[in-house]
Amino acid sequence: MLAVALMLAGCTASGTGGAGTLNVSNQTNIPIVLSVNGTRVTQVQAHSTASVAEMSLPALPWHAAATTTGGRQLGLLTVTHEDLAAVTFGPGGSQGKGSRVDLSCGTIVMWIGPEPIGPVGGSGRPGDCGP
Repeated sequence: MLAVALMLAGCTASGTGGAGTLNVSNQTNIPIVLSVNGTRVTQVQAHSTASVAEMSLPALPWHAAATTTGGRQLGLLTVTHEDLAAVTFGPGGSQGKGSRVDLSCGTIVMWIGPEPIGPVGGSGRPGDCGP
């Protein structure tokens, strides 16, 4: 599993939600579960995106985990008060925080702020999408 932490600066991609929104893009062919601080928040179907507003999440810091429906961890993102305060959107540049995992069945990205943009990831390894 290749996990890449992304810090965005100078990017102008639009975000899915506001600064206090935790977003997850599941571009794999399997459903995943998003948990925050050990509590299941939502299930994200294959080839879809979910956004969870700050008011629906526990207190910061957020320890977000993407797992298979069987519970195997696929990706992590930690969001602190400082991370949330640093989120910016604008024509002069945008900044957020995110993490990406590249699997053999696709890519999972979790982020706050503007949607991450970047190079195409790796291809994962056989079996990394199993339960």
